Amino acid sequence: MLVYEALIRHLVDPEGTQPIYILADLCFQLMDEEPRCPDHLDVAEQRDLGARLGDLGEIVFRSNDDPAPSPDELFQEILLGPIVQRPGGLRVEGGMICGGLCGNGSVYVLLEGPNGYEVGGTDDAFGSWVA
Repeated sequence: MLVYEALIRHLVDPEGTQPIYILADLCFQLMDEEPRCPDHLDVAEQRDLGARLGDLGEIVFRSNDDPAPSPDELFQEILLGPIVQRPGGLRVEGGMICGGLCGNGSVYVLLEGPNGYEVGGTDDAFGSWVA
């Protein structure tokens, strides 16, 4: 959970709109030839992560199968991928959608430091997306 907490804190605008939706489905969009969602955050993981991120405001976990937020609603939505071990640090796909107005995502490099994990940059070998 420490890896996802670090990436979510990197992606969220703490002064941005509420609520903050986090997709519990962990999907590959850039690191795999075919987009797929091989894993998800279970209820216990969602509860743990929600408690860790409580200082950011209202956190709501949802699945890709749940109805999408209303396009009239202002919100932030965080997209996450599975954690992949690679030389030079963990790789995790991540993205942020700000309502229906904007979005971006990349494959992030997460490094373990003395205070937990931190985002060390992006892995440009996988490209990125912008909406």
